[in-house]
Amino acid sequence: MRYPYAVFDLDGTLLDSMPYWSDLGARYLRTLGFVPPADLGRILAGLTMTEGAEYVRSTFDIAKTTEEIVEEIYALLRQAYAEEIQAKPGLKAFLERLKKAGVQMCIATASEAGLAESALKRLGLWDYFSFVLDCGECGSGKRSPDIFDQAAARLGGSRENTLIFEDAYHAVCTAHAAGYYVVGVRDASQGSAKARLRAVCDAFIEDFAEAKCVWEQEETDLLRTENTDKHRRGVPLCPENTGRLRKHRRGVPLCPENTGRLRKGVKYMKASVAIQVLPAVQDQEQMLKIVDAVIAYIRGTGLSYEVGPFETTIEGDDYDQLMEIVKNCQLVAVENGCEKVSAYVKIVYRPEGGVLTIDEKTGKYEEKALAGTPGNGG
Repeated sequence: MRYPYAVFDLDGTLLDSMPYWSDLGARYLRTLGFVPPADLGRILAGLTMTEGAEYVRSTFDIAKTTEEIVEEIYALLRQAYAEEIQAKPGLKAFLERLKKAGVQMCIATASEAGLAESALKRLGLWDYFSFVLDCGECGSGKRSPDIFDQAAARLGGSRENTLIFEDAYHAVCTAHAAGYYVVGVRDASQGSAKARLRAVCDAFIEDFAEAKCVWEQEETDLLRTENTDKHRRGVPLCPENTGRLRKHRRGVPLCPENTGRLRKGVKYMKASVAIQVLPAVQDQEQMLKIVDAVIAYIRGTGLSYEVGPFETTIEGDDYDQLMEIVKNCQLVAVENGCEKVSAYVKIVYRPEGGVLTIDEKTGKYEEKALAGTPGNGG
């Protein structure tokens, strides 16, 4: 079995809980007799629980400490997970098929492990999972692959044989960049990020009730155990690589010599772009944070790229895909806190292929620079 292990996210993947989270601040204020403003969800979306509690306390002049407010909000959450929040449609049957196939499963979540346990026990899903690992226990959030690595290792797996099921764009990018086979799961909270999430995922589930398992020998739009005649994500399959799908790079034929970070000897490349994203923010720290988020998105696409001091160059074989990435870079910047973004873009396109690669343009200069450093004959 190619993937005997599976790590599932909780909120938005297994549970239809995101609407509750988006309304959590308003729910809390209503318990105190306040009428929450219409834009409260947008304001709280970028804050931690403690920051959100402090905002609510100071804005509405609540005579409680921030710590007391946090605890009361968590009490609302515990009640909701224990009594209200439901599983995604079709989930139990999907998990049952995985269990019968011998797949070992666990949960990696940013929520407290206790919330997962209370909800899944009520829903009759708890016994499908070996354990729950939350970010608190792991020691890092999902912008680092640590939580996925720890979960896979505890199951007995590795990056090469473990599936990651996720609905959050940043988590999908993290797992994909680490080399996992990532299955995206549709959630209404994704909004405009759905298209970008699908572009990064290796596979995507719109509905658990309609999804087929990777282990089932059936025609499916989700995953296949044999890939003799299908194209995945625009990547032609080579006969000798039937079934080897994980370490390809989007837009590049999947051949033995092209299973890593494709830079050298890519003679068929049809296009490359260079983009400089300029967020309209005053604070330099915020600007760097936004640029980092854009670069993380570019890394998550799986294409060959190089970050320079002024711009980032991206190589590919699919012009439309590169133009979609250019557009998404600006959307990612806006999603990360800037109201306006400018972008300077350079494009090279040659339909018959043969566009010069990054290494063909700059490799000789890098070698000369190395030659002039101490210990290299300089």
